[in-house]
Amino acid sequence: MTNKKMKGFTLVELIVVIAIIGVLAAILVPSLLGYVKKAKLSGANSSARSLYDAAMTACRENDVVKPIPEGIYTDTSAPNDGDSTTFNKYIYEYFPKCQGKDWAVKIESDCPSGTAFRKNASDPYVGTYPTVNNESKPNVNMTNAIKYAVEGTW
Repeated sequence: MTNKKMKGFTLVELIVVIAIIGVLAAILVPSLLGYVKKAKLSGANSSARSLYDAAMTACRENDVVKPIPEGIYTDTSAPNDGDSTTFNKYIYEYFPKCQGKDWAVKIESDCPSGTAFRKNASDPYVGTYPTVNNESKPNVNMTNAIKYAVEGTW
């Protein structure tokens, strides 16, 4: 009779490896969730910055004809509908990504002072500029987000 050695892992070795992988996964998953949240918030803040740049461009170009009145402009409403149409047209021209999204711009002294942006009304991640928020605020309205962008307080 010949003695053949079996090649492979024993059941105990496999269980130990699976247990080690389980422990590593239990440690990694919660920390990765924090990175996902930060990445989404960073994306919203970046979009708010782009919205601010589009608003600044619209104000500069429109200032030659007629300055944009002070107030809070959004995707659906504005202090003055006649100026809103022109202002929103410029916003969508320079930042087409914000069409159909939830956004707001506060104009003070013919110049934007703050912006807020989120992908849709149910999205908890609201990006602001110039103040960059460090956490998401669920169910925040755009007026509060604009106040945060300008003043730094909720």
